[in-house]
Amino acid sequence: KMTYPLAQFISNEFDKKYEILKQIGNGGMSKVYLVKERNLGKLWAMKAVDLKTQNTMDESVFTLLLGEAERMKGLSHPVLPLVIDVFSVGTSMYMIMEYIPGETLEQILLQRGSLREEEAVRIILSLCDALQYLHSKKPPMIYRDMKPGNIMITPEGRVKLIDFGIAREYQKEKGEDTICIGTKGYAAPEQFGGMGQSDVRTDIYGLGVTLYHMLTGQNPAKPPYEIRPIRKIKPWLTPGLEIIVSRCTRQNPKERYSDILQVIKDLKIYQSLNKREKRRSKWKIAGFIFLVVCSICFFLTGFYQTIEAEKLKSEKYTRMVQMGKCEEAIRYMPEKTEAYIEYLKILRDNDGKITERECEKIEKILYENQEILSQSLEYGDLCFQTGITMWYWYEGTMVEQILISYPWFLMAKESGNLSLGQEKLVELHSGIGYFYKEVSPGVAKGNYKKEDITKYWRLLGQLKAYLEEENAEEFNEVIKCETYALLIYSMQNYMDQFLIAGIPKEEILSICLELEKRLPMVQINTLPDFFRPDYEKLLAREQLIEIEEGLQ
Repeated sequence: KMTYPLAQFISNEFDKKYEILKQIGNGGMSKVYLVKERNLGKLWAMKAVDLKTQNTMDESVFTLLLGEAERMKGLSHPVLPLVIDVFSVGTSMYMIMEYIPGETLEQILLQRGSLREEEAVRIILSLCDALQYLHSKKPPMIYRDMKPGNIMITPEGRVKLIDFGIAREYQKEKGEDTICIGTKGYAAPEQFGGMGQSDVRTDIYGLGVTLYHMLTGQNPAKPPYEIRPIRKIKPWLTPGLEIIVSRCTRQNPKERYSDILQVIKDLKIYQSLNKREKRRSKWKIAGFIFLVVCSICFFLTGFYQTIEAEKLKSEKYTRMVQMGKCEEAIRYMPEKTEAYIEYLKILRDNDGKITERECEKIEKILYENQEILSQSLEYGDLCFQTGITMWYWYEGTMVEQILISYPWFLMAKESGNLSLGQEKLVELHSGIGYFYKEVSPGVAKGNYKKEDITKYWRLLGQLKAYLEEENAEEFNEVIKCETYALLIYSMQNYMDQFLIAGIPKEEILSICLELEKRLPMVQINTLPDFFRPDYEKLLAREQLIEIEEGLQ
């Protein structure tokens, strides 16, 4: 049996105990080998650093690596690798540690682009648990190199945090870090000097940037090296996650979370975090309003005068809405829904679409007033109208329209107080939205359930049938065109999945033939200029004939 040359170079004692199988890693300051313990046959990883091969490495950096080895020997946590042996030969240091099979998070993100919210939060919570363990040491241990390349995901889905090469113990009396070190894009500003020494908030910054990368697919270590609000990149992401990422990645450490436990607390309630943050702001505003109301009450001399004042206020509000001064009306009476709905219509009818900038403006106004609006009986109708507007008039692709409107249909469903027709449409649109948010991303890899595909097909058919009923005359050509286009798009992209799920070929063919009869009656020429080119292409008879020929 051949012996790996490096083994003899290290020492005869090492060669008797371990066999080097192959090199499995090559970092900026070290190489990692897969080794086997000769007696037990157990696999381990060996990290090797040689000063002679590190032309740019000075003694202080090598000291950091020696410190890593000593610190890791004393650690015991399921997310941290176990270290069993440390030794040095001349200018080289070797560390025998737990072998962790699997892929780095960096490799996974290169393959998939981004992760689902639930998956990203699960990984971050595991990392939070490990960081809390390190920070609870006396003195606290600061990791300082949180990034996808240092996070392993095992085949079983377990999370492991590796490479403690730049970790350090927090020194209370110290002003700044002696050595400026870290990964550009992920390292906190204080790691490069001028803002005090790194502390637990430094790890919180790296944690936030890593979560940003997982959710958006944008690598902050590449140009333009910036952290943008995550919902500007993917508008359908949960607002609570944007709050967490933003607070973690503030340039000033004093503006970040002060400890990991606060991060964990917010991550566990991220779906409702936006409401909690708004509630805090509303309490401040409520205090101001209370003082104003007290002042007003001081001057009001009776019940009649109060009623008259409210009547005048309502009349003024109505005039503002009728004159199209919706933003002014919203500021004047934010609890009433008429101005919001009229504002949606004005933006939509202005040029026949809702632009990305207009969408952000609508969401900002609604979220700012969500606390008071949610107490209104008309809040469900407002959420429904917002969802319909985004689904059919947002300027993005068809899938982007569905994803950005999906949360509004969910809120409409939770709010209640909808008409029977609205309840039916909310059920259909939220079901289709669920398919594109949770099911569609896994279809290409075969990661889906047949019942999800079957349910999606049934929802499409029910939406088409509802829009063609006599009591649905209020739906204009944009909505009908969009629905027919979604049916054709679905048959083009998910035909194999429909057939595998057991949808009868004859049933799909019947829908194609029915649409072929209805398409000439669709008034595409009455649509806004923005929509017309896409619909003329997608709703062409040739598209249906191609699907029919494929089925036959």
